[in-house]
Amino acid sequence: MKRLIVTLVLIAIAQVMPGAGAKQKERTWRRGIVQDTSTQRTYVGSRTTRDYYGSETSEARYVKHYMVVIEGSDRIYVTWQTPRWRWSRVFVPAVNTEIEYSISEGRFYLKPIGGQKEFRAYVEKVIVKKPPTPPAERS
Repeated sequence: MKRLIVTLVLIAIAQVMPGAGAKQKERTWRRGIVQDTSTQRTYVGSRTTRDYYGSETSEARYVKHYMVVIEGSDRIYVTWQTPRWRWSRVFVPAVNTEIEYSISEGRFYLKPIGGQKEFRAYVEKVIVKKPPTPPAERS
């Protein structure tokens, strides 16, 4: 009887909570070509541990950043990703491959073509491409 009550209460809470079982937002996806990728390590401090006998060990700590340059139809985006946890994955596509990207609510998302998983990235720089000018005709 207690199990039934607990199960019903949990189902009721799950129905009331916002975002519980919500679908992924529909985004407007555009296609772009990856022009460059690179990685960079940034020093974030050190960690000191002490064992039972009193000896200390110091260890440097780094965070890895992944940069992806994407060329869209009218702009070039320089983006970077940083994994939040050790087990987090980032999307680092091969150069000259086509990917899908979306910008919604000030956030930048990447995913492989036809892929389901979205990867959030931060935009470091946006470069507006100038339209090509026709060559001057010689007389």
